[in-house]
Amino acid sequence: METSYKNIKIGFNIKGIGKTVVLIHGFGETRQIWAEFVDVLSEKYQVLTMDLPGHGESECLGEPHTMEKISENLKHVLDENNIKQFVVIGHSMGGYAALDFANRYPGMVKGLGLFH
Repeated sequence: METSYKNIKIGFNIKGIGKTVVLIHGFGETRQIWAEFVDVLSEKYQVLTMDLPGHGESECLGEPHTMEKISENLKHVLDENNIKQFVVIGHSMGGYAALDFANRYPGMVKGLGLFH
């Protein structure tokens, strides 16, 4: 799947039904790093994965990819898919993005996990 935010393409996937789990990949990776986790988690949950700006199928912003910008991109994908609350797990740099998102939008984040 893909969407557009501020004139850039954002690649993402949603699989499963139920409460939402968002998985954020690390620097130099893509959402594909979570493939095996998505297969298992999507049996009980709705799982959202997104390619961060400048990674995989998501285009570069044309400016530094700060945690704030990553949070804005994720918020756009969540809003567009009517996801209001979720558990977020971030790997490596994705952990910093998850922390930033939780700080900016605490009412949306029901749980937070940092992976490596």
